[in-house]
Amino acid sequence: MLVGPGKDAHDKMLAEIRADEKATINSSKLINWIVADYFENFFEKRKKKICKAHLNSRKYMLAVMKGNDPQAIRKALQELARNIAPAKNKNEEDAGAA
Repeated sequence: MLVGPGKDAHDKMLAEIRADEKATINSSKLINWIVADYFENFFEKRKKKICKAHLNSRKYMLAVMKGNDPQAIRKALQELARNIAPAKNKNEEDAGAA
């Protein structure tokens, strides 16, 4: 189910394509086409960014700690700290703007 900006973008795309009198499409066909095209043309280039945006820090740390490698644990903690800092700064900026 699409929500927020994704839903808004979908609705605009669907309306614009339907306005073209030569095209016939429904929501499912549009989403299917977009996902297949994205996978073929952009997914490999953007996979790291998608994973970073959806990082599960708890799951990541549990997996790293299973190996009992102190260097791997240290590296994971450093990576998580880098990811937390931008999120914390963004939240503080958002709170200041309100």
